[in-house]
Amino acid sequence: MELLVYARNVREGHLAGSPIRREAGAVVGEPSAMVGSGGRARSFVEIRLPMAAFDPCTEIQLLIAKAFAAWGHPGGGRVLRFRSARGSVAMMLEPGFERARDLCRALDPVLPRARLLLERAMPRPSMPRPMRARPGVPRLVAPDAERVVPLEVLGRPTGSRLAVPRLDG
Repeated sequence: MELLVYARNVREGHLAGSPIRREAGAVVGEPSAMVGSGGRARSFVEIRLPMAAFDPCTEIQLLIAKAFAAWGHPGGGRVLRFRSARGSVAMMLEPGFERARDLCRALDPVLPRARLLLERAMPRPSMPRPMRARPGVPRLVAPDAERVVPLEVLGRPTGSRLAVPRLDG
């Protein structure tokens, strides 16, 4: 399983002056086909991280920086692909969507959701159940008690009571 984070700029119509809309998202699952390969996509960035990624934001920034360091600026209309042991990145750039800073800003709104998806998808180690008071614990009340205080075990009231003796001698 992997985390896929993507952003792409899509032209609404066929004319050169048509507005451009940005789509961004995050998905956790099995490796799938490239997200940014649609015919109307003008530019895109797609990042794939393993499930063991500790901080997706930092990993994404590092992958984009390493891709630019390894390949340089590919120019408009060319797809740049970079793979490392920490993940992979694929991008197609255009003016206004061509620097590492621009790509990271496009992915910023999706990162909280990506972290949440990653946390939900990670298997949690089984923890022993916390100790609970037995439901049939008798109520402890002394005949000379001034007040009765509810007894709490592990921060949860159990319904049992503890007598606090008088201190006036």
